[in-house]
Amino acid sequence: MSESDSSLRETLLRQCLAADPGPWYPRDYSASSGLDLETFYGPLNDLRQSLLVQLTEWITGKGQGYTITPLGKEVLGDPLFLVQLREGKTTAPATKASEPAARATATRFDIGEAARAAFFYRGQVRVTPIIIFLNLIAFGFSLAVAIRSGVPVMKFVGGGDGESMQKVGAITAGDLAQGEWWRLLANCFLHFGLLHLALNMFSLSLLRRVEALWGSGRFLLLYFTCGLCGSCAGVYYFPGALVNIVYLAGASGALWGVMASEAMWIVLNRSHLPPEEVRRWNQQLFFTLLLNVGVSMLPNVSAAAHVGGGVAGVLSALFLHMHRYGTPGRRALACFGLAMVPTAFLFGLALAFDKDPRLQPFVMSAYRDEIDPRVGKLPAKLDELEVQAERLQLQESAKRDAAQLAKVRENLQGLVGNAKDELKWVKKSTASTPARALRERGQALVEALISYAEALEKYAGGERVPKIDELRNNWQDARRDWARLAAK
Repeated sequence: MSESDSSLRETLLRQCLAADPGPWYPRDYSASSGLDLETFYGPLNDLRQSLLVQLTEWITGKGQGYTITPLGKEVLGDPLFLVQLREGKTTAPATKASEPAARATATRFDIGEAARAAFFYRGQVRVTPIIIFLNLIAFGFSLAVAIRSGVPVMKFVGGGDGESMQKVGAITAGDLAQGEWWRLLANCFLHFGLLHLALNMFSLSLLRRVEALWGSGRFLLLYFTCGLCGSCAGVYYFPGALVNIVYLAGASGALWGVMASEAMWIVLNRSHLPPEEVRRWNQQLFFTLLLNVGVSMLPNVSAAAHVGGGVAGVLSALFLHMHRYGTPGRRALACFGLAMVPTAFLFGLALAFDKDPRLQPFVMSAYRDEIDPRVGKLPAKLDELEVQAERLQLQESAKRDAAQLAKVRENLQGLVGNAKDELKWVKKSTASTPARALRERGQALVEALISYAEALEKYAGGERVPKIDELRNNWQDARRDWARLAAK
């Protein structure tokens, strides 16, 4: 502490004593003395840490008030303590409270104390460096995968490669249609090139103070929630097409959510903080916002993911604040709200895949990829056996080769057994609205095949099958319907 700070600290303590038992307001003293109000904050914080003064309620128009404590009076009345004060030595251990006092309901003063502690006395930042490290590791890993896939190093460093990044977690609408929803979080650690990585990690380093405001645990929950919600919004608003695949990756959605939560923290706690400090903080936040807006305007950047993450950040901040300072009932409600934020985004995206014409083709394609290897292979097998069965049926019973007949019958029975297994899978398979018609056609195809194959097995042995022509027609109709829909 400088000599001027020590002198000012004693002066301010005496001002508090002169105002006792009422509060003393730095703003009034600044106006009457002509001293810069901002020069008071450091010495006043020292006095408060040393338990020589304490804060009173914030008064609109007057600002933050201070009252002298019994220890502060003792310091001013004791020459030894006064010398220590002038030398910049603390008279009591510094205190730091990052949470309100343990009460059933936090008072306004408790909330103000916690807000000022988080604002002025930064806690340890543990999660942010880990997240930055994981992003760096993920970039190196994706680079290694790209090189192994034949992608030139400079191309990947300059702008990434969607196909190779998809192998390690980048997301496409088709991936979600296939059930790979884990990518909604995994893609938040991948970046399209070194510039994309550097901008996002620089922004995250600027936002590390947000971890101190919320606490490491809340910050981690906030980061992942906003990243997931941003990914949902990014996929929904720009899903691409089956012939024009769009890859999504980056931490921007999470960063926008963290930035939005910081703004909400200021809004929720500004009445407990000095306006000048709030203004300075807002200026720094505006710089970070400006940087991220600039990133959002770059080509191939998902602004929707940024907005989605930001909305999730605002909502999560409100619920985190409620949980931190609310009654037990309000805390339970806040927990429900925090769970509902990502749930709402996930449910909305799942509903969009079911109803939105832009996303339905991905669902149809994904289900086709599942059902076609099971159902699509059956008609060709039946074609071959049908020819053999009809040739045997045309032969006279005495001239019919028994071994060949047994083999054809065995193959038809095997085909029926295989078809029945596939029919069970089709009936149990989950198909959303766009794929239900394909499942119905697949089920009808297999059922018609089973009936016709069973009839052929008898027909090949010379047995009379009255409805075989009808079964053949049903099979051919089902096959045409399947081929027509499967080709779309």
